[in-house]
Amino acid sequence: MQKRKNIRLIISLVVVLIAILGLQLFKPKSGNLNVDKKLFQLDPQQEITDVYLQGEGISNHLQFKNGQWYVNDTLLLDQSMRDVFFSVLTQLEIRRPVAKSSQDTIAGYLLNNGIQTTISYGNKTIKRYYVGGDSNKDISWIMDSEEQIPYEVHIPGYQTYTAGIFKVPANDWRSRFVIDVNFALIKSIKLSYPNKEDNIELVSTKDFFKITNTSADSTKIADFLDNLAYLQADKFLSDDEISGGYDSLIKNNKVFARIEIVMSYGENPRLTFYEPLADNHYILSKISDGSVCVFDFNRVEGVFIRRGEL
Repeated sequence: MQKRKNIRLIISLVVVLIAILGLQLFKPKSGNLNVDKKLFQLDPQQEITDVYLQGEGISNHLQFKNGQWYVNDTLLLDQSMRDVFFSVLTQLEIRRPVAKSSQDTIAGYLLNNGIQTTISYGNKTIKRYYVGGDSNKDISWIMDSEEQIPYEVHIPGYQTYTAGIFKVPANDWRSRFVIDVNFALIKSIKLSYPNKEDNIELVSTKDFFKITNTSADSTKIADFLDNLAYLQADKFLSDDEISGGYDSLIKNNKVFARIEIVMSYGENPRLTFYEPLADNHYILSKISDGSVCVFDFNRVEGVFIRRGEL
């Protein structure tokens, strides 16, 4: 009797072992990472000249030319955005394949709603894939444009929505420095206010700058030039953001101040600042290329010097 029980027990154990082995052999691939986790990763040493980001509402071209990175041919690329983006490209890894039951759904989503990303060096394509995700769950997916098998990706050590940076609008890619000139080539700088008695004109001299018809401390002039040289917008506004409350300032021409820089040659940068809203500590500005941006007034107040303050 005991011998029979032992035989039954052994048979049962064998059945269980066979079942476990079967599960290991035939379980879905989504549980195994049988692909190079760095499949979509860009080699940090790889030279690139172009990144194209194309998708619903997004059409951005990041391009390296003449020693600098540009957005959509004419706008300088913000250095901090550039560094973050290329860090993502060189660090992203596959976390796991998308479960087979969801592959077709995710693949369709990426084809229709994802950002097609093409990275190239001249005419040579280095990487091409679709990027998308679920921002509410911090899940990001990437799919090769040819094989069209989606994978969940991440930046190791960070809990972040990796796909988000691929969807950044052009205004958030561009450099926030609003005056991109060689100060050695400036002929004059004019500051105009509604009260003309506050107006100031700085003229370049052989040694430095001087303010016409006024003796001014060179230290104060140097401080002003520093504030002007490093003048950065907090944000460039889209048309929708402008119409959300700032458009009335522009239409009513409620000017707070104007700055015009006259160059020895080339275009003369102009900035028009509008009166800050009563309940808003930001000041609106329209710059030479027609773009509209906002500045934290407390941060840039030093650029608005007046004749009576010198």
